[in-house]
Amino acid sequence: MVGNALPWHAPGKGSFPETGSIPLPPVHDEGRWLIALDLDGTTVDADNRASSAVQRAIDMAQAAGHVVMIATGRPIQGVTGIYRELGLTAEYSVCSNGALVCGMREPTGQAAQGIRTRAVDDSGVEPHEECTGHWRVVDMTLFDPAPVIDALVPSLPDARYAVEDADQGWRFFRPFNAGTFSAPAELVSLDDLRSHPVTRVVVFSPAHDTAEFQRIVEGIGLHQVSYSVGWSAWLDIAPFGVNKGTALEKVRRRLGIPRNRVAVVGDGLNDIEMITWAAEEGIGAAMGHALPEVKAMANRVVADLEGDGVADLIHSIIG
Repeated sequence: MVGNALPWHAPGKGSFPETGSIPLPPVHDEGRWLIALDLDGTTVDADNRASSAVQRAIDMAQAAGHVVMIATGRPIQGVTGIYRELGLTAEYSVCSNGALVCGMREPTGQAAQGIRTRAVDDSGVEPHEECTGHWRVVDMTLFDPAPVIDALVPSLPDARYAVEDADQGWRFFRPFNAGTFSAPAELVSLDDLRSHPVTRVVVFSPAHDTAEFQRIVEGIGLHQVSYSVGWSAWLDIAPFGVNKGTALEKVRRRLGIPRNRVAVVGDGLNDIEMITWAAEEGIGAAMGHALPEVKAMANRVVADLEGDGVADLIHSIIG
């Protein structure tokens, strides 16, 4: 959902490479699909494991030449291991609810040279294209967290606050549960959280139930950011207009795959935008256990996690 009423604008940084910005390989479109999978509660369970049926379906889709990729709210540090475990070969992963698009292969040859020599964009900021291990950030959108935090603290003074520093990890004010962040995390002051642009702000208020928490958040009025309330009293705040759907559209254009051959599947409120985007011309699927408001935006409902809904979707595409 998108909130309303704070007088500020969230700046972006680092546009996704357009087709003219770096040399591209020729696209051989032989009917391949772009299949984007949410992770938690959709593709993998609480132990980060996919079922054998889902793994077989992914393997079959990739062997047939389709692109199977991740679209998740997790930071990149929480994606790389699952990417390897699933045996994925997709060039990109969408992370941090769309604020990051990461290349999962090292650039080589002309492509690497093109990345290094990209010009400063219209904002005067060098686009963020750095290689780190076996992934690189190719698209990053940042925003100023200070106005958001300042708006939230008076109504939620005892909540726990955290910010995501793109591909660097998390800073948090007040302890979160162990294992909350699948990336490096540092305990800091509230002023430190406000100090520089980030890809995400997270608020957790264990003293409130979900309905009460959502009423408080809606009453605050958040402007020029996108936000969603999770399964518990958990709030994810992203740059305005940035979500999994906007990031996947960038990837789709980059890969040259038609809109009518995109398929996504998810189960959470943060999947609504990508499901809506895919359902316009392709397949936007909701898991069987998804909330009613998620299913309402889908043009297909598949089985739940235990019923291998992801495998259902993939087999409907590849036959």
